[in-house]
Amino acid sequence: LCMEGGSISGIIAFLKKDYWNMVLLSVPAGVYNLQQTLEYVALSNLDASMFSVLVQSKLCTTAIFSVSLLGKVMRKAQVISLILLTTGVMLANLGN
Repeated sequence: LCMEGGSISGIIAFLKKDYWNMVLLSVPAGVYNLQQTLEYVALSNLDASMFSVLVQSKLCTTAIFSVSLLGKVMRKAQVISLILLTTGVMLANLGN
């Protein structure tokens, strides 16, 4: 909108015109905001190594659910990347 030379009133008019998409996008945006807030609270209450393991488990859980619930097929490179990332976090926290 700003690239097209829109003003604040133009943005408001666009949001009123495209109201339903704004409502649909506000749900995942709100959930993401809640997740980031809870991660900030967790970081203040956990040590850094435990927090990194927690964030890594979130990534693994998302991958597992996308395969099992959504029927997505992971490529070989994605599986290897996930394994290497998880192994790296575990090795980094092994010394702690």
